[in-house]
Amino acid sequence: MKLVISGYYGFGNAGDEAILYSIIKGFQSHDKNIDFIVLSNQPERTKKELNVDAVNRWNYKKIWEALKISDGLISGGGSLLQDETGWKSVPYYTGIMAMAWFQRKPFIVFSQGIGPIRHAYIRRLAAFIISKARYISVRDEASKKTLRQMGIKQKIDVIPDPVLAMGGHFSPEIDEEKNRKTIAVSIRQWPSQQDYLDKIVRVLQKCEAMGYSVVFVPMHEGEDFTISLQAAERLSDSATVISPTLTFRNKMAIIQKCGVVLGMRLHALIFAAAGGIPYVALSYDPKVEAMAKLCHQPLIGTVHDHWREDQLLELLVEQMEKRDEVKKELQTILAPLTDQYDAAVRNAINAIL
Repeated sequence: MKLVISGYYGFGNAGDEAILYSIIKGFQSHDKNIDFIVLSNQPERTKKELNVDAVNRWNYKKIWEALKISDGLISGGGSLLQDETGWKSVPYYTGIMAMAWFQRKPFIVFSQGIGPIRHAYIRRLAAFIISKARYISVRDEASKKTLRQMGIKQKIDVIPDPVLAMGGHFSPEIDEEKNRKTIAVSIRQWPSQQDYLDKIVRVLQKCEAMGYSVVFVPMHEGEDFTISLQAAERLSDSATVISPTLTFRNKMAIIQKCGVVLGMRLHALIFAAAGGIPYVALSYDPKVEAMAKLCHQPLIGTVHDHWREDQLLELLVEQMEKRDEVKKELQTILAPLTDQYDAAVRNAINAIL
């Protein structure tokens, strides 16, 4: 079987690359003979890093040809069908689905976060195309509710994030004691009237004064790296910013060697949870709040809230001190997710066959 995968791949976002890897491994765990063609912004890089075929996601002729020789399309995962970051996302991803539909190739919507889709005409477009899918799975109840409100009537499965479910399959061996007093930090820019980044820096300065070290892990190669450098410049010389071009596996390994994670990016928190590392979340999107709730980890607030610096400092220290307890709890929480994801992959494959 040959499947095309459409998602936000090849843009240097560690979370999305981890999703891609997890989807590939999840499907191949059921059938090792499944081959993939990834629609990537950097097809040569994707080929090299994941050992799969890939074509340029902007070359519609090649996409058409890839679909023509395929047995179906996987659209997912991640937050693809939304207009929060721009109106072009929904037309692009539904356009790829439409290309498969025109060729009478089965397509599935897999592990997606749906919405917000505020423009009425874009909602109608998305609803029409999604209604043609052979199988639909989303990553949270809010996404399922959004699809129901859009008029989608077929069965919708709510499944775990692929990385959260498959994380144990590619987590590196970790020296538990090595960096216990290191705080891994994943931050990003987000419009807000609150000075949340300044507050984070001031808290990290206090952490350094208490003997903790800080490592910034930019999950996105561009914007996260820039803001991480700016923050690190205000800390001691020992604060480091890892190379943004490291693979997602390397970033996961770094996060999983630390004592605690302070994270805004969803998949920085997922990398932590997969390795049993405690974290404190700062939300810019409801998906971050949902992740904190799922894993019973503290949420300091959102980028728009008036949260206190002393409270964040207290949470970081507390999480670090109860690392062993948190690890056991995370293992208990995450154990059933692998079986749930496995069932979803099985349903997806059956829908395409």
